[in-house]
Amino acid sequence: MQAGQTGSEGAARGLPTSSSAPPAGESGERSAPGETDALRELAGKVDEAVRRVAELDGPAREAAEELRRAVEAVHRAGLVTIVRRMRADDRARELLFELVDEPEVRMLLMLHGIIRPDPVTEATRVLAGIRPWMRSQNSDAELVRIEDGVAYIRVEGASRGCSSAAPDLAERVATVLTERVGAISRVEVLPAEPTPTFIPLTAIGRGPGADTSGVSDNGTGGATR
Repeated sequence: MQAGQTGSEGAARGLPTSSSAPPAGESGERSAPGETDALRELAGKVDEAVRRVAELDGPAREAAEELRRAVEAVHRAGLVTIVRRMRADDRARELLFELVDEPEVRMLLMLHGIIRPDPVTEATRVLAGIRPWMRSQNSDAELVRIEDGVAYIRVEGASRGCSSAAPDLAERVATVLTERVGAISRVEVLPAEPTPTFIPLTAIGRGPGADTSGVSDNGTGGATR
């Protein structure tokens, strides 16, 4: 990355600029494409702790929630300061962008609402992560668009648009997308695009070996009888 690069790449990653106010609220997403088993285990522990706090009685739950909000506010303030200072420093900006691509760092920044990645970008990354598995099944999936929380995809098998594995693949892809992309709540499978049908030129008398008897050129590029 060049030292004089603008904030466009950071914006694509959802990073706040040095002059913009940090986004309010939490993203609610606890997983990221490429995360490790250890990271998923840590995220699971967080979810379990949140569940146990929700089961406490009124005063105890309010005290626990207040403590959580206070700790998160301190962490978020520190993280925002780190991100902004690194963005403003030509030497640190490239390292910051590399760190954001690390699953642990990305999840941490997303938990605190510091980055809000584009759902299309995130969904594309998720599909790229499971593409080796899909190809091992002689299948693939394509993201067409995301609208109002619904991801529209096409799935295909070894022969385009026709495979008994397609329903299983669609179900697997839908589960992964809804679990890993917070902005996606549902997945719809679009019909496969039809395979183009080609008509040999010999069938219409215009290719090598075609029967051109009774057909003459009228001088304008067309054929007449």
